[in-house]
Amino acid sequence: MESSAEIKKEKLEPWGIGGWLILIVLGLAFSALTSGIYILNDLSVFFLDKESWDYVTSPETGIPGLSYGLIYELIFHSLITIGSIYMIVIMYKMKKYFPIRLTIFWILILVMNLINIIYTLSIYSQIPEFDLASAQQGIWDSIIRNFLTCIIWIPYLFKSKRVKNTFIL
Repeated sequence: MESSAEIKKEKLEPWGIGGWLILIVLGLAFSALTSGIYILNDLSVFFLDKESWDYVTSPETGIPGLSYGLIYELIFHSLITIGSIYMIVIMYKMKKYFPIRLTIFWILILVMNLINIIYTLSIYSQIPEFDLASAQQGIWDSIIRNFLTCIIWIPYLFKSKRVKNTFIL
């Protein structure tokens, strides 16, 4: 007697986490890893070291608004880390709402990244010795990467036979 999963797999080909979906898994895992490392290596210095936090928030030595920017960065990268892990989990559980939640997640990340960039540039433009030109190159790379992710993978999530068969859209 065949199980319902075996019958489903026979009737719906392609099916399962494979093909191009593997690239989505790898991208989500990479995002979770890099954002988690960024939190631990770069942001934690400001939040765990009282002297660093006092320096950043002091009216005499700090940059106005930088503390809010750091808090936003922490929230933003925590969302990427936790959200990416959550997306991988619901993907492997083959939940039917995975494609729509991943779409919302990617659009949210794009919007939050734009907000982060605008705020960061407004803060750092106040510092005369800050190299705004080189910072803008990294910023454009980030926006282009997020935008390309959305325009390539969101249509894939709703047009692919594998996605439809795996998540039964």
